[in-house]
Amino acid sequence: MNTTVYSGFSAPVFDSQKAFRATMNAMANPGSIQNMPVSISSPEGLPSAAAALVLAMCDFETAIWISPEVKNANEIMEYCVFQTGCKRAKSAKYAQFVVMDLTCGPLRLDSYHMGTAEYPDLSSTLIALSPNLTTGVKYKLSGPGILGEADFAVSGLPHDFSSEWALNKAGFPLGVDMIFCAGASLLALPRSTHVEKV
Repeated sequence: MNTTVYSGFSAPVFDSQKAFRATMNAMANPGSIQNMPVSISSPEGLPSAAAALVLAMCDFETAIWISPEVKNANEIMEYCVFQTGCKRAKSAKYAQFVVMDLTCGPLRLDSYHMGTAEYPDLSSTLIALSPNLTTGVKYKLSGPGILGEADFAVSGLPHDFSSEWALNKAGFPLGVDMIFCAGASLLALPRSTHVEKV
């Protein structure tokens, strides 16, 4: 049995606010890499940016799914439940937040909750773990929050990502949002963003 103790926020109110602002800045500026301003100890397999995001965004009403392909998935789930009081989703389709590893398996966005016409905000937000946020297949982003175009090259994305994302965007305002995390950095891709392969 693992007896390692991982920390949450050292100053819960202030650190949560900092992590929340960093996440919102990423969502408001698609393609812009943000630094998570708080550092916490988390299980191996869960980058500090992703851990801080979960702690800031989730509570006892939130359903989370940790993809089984994520390293130490069970330990990460226990950590999230302990730190936030969140619920374990029955499957990825029922989760408000999904932690997934981009390097493991295909990326099929329609396998997650797309929201409903009455409540599009109930869709899943994917916390996508990546080796880094600056290399990989190159794309151009455009849309709300982007002046002109922005470069986008997250490691681990499949070569058909632009087609997969176009299907996700076609149902707007339904669809998933993605937040990519690597180490202490994060980058967001809201469902309203247009993605084009270079």
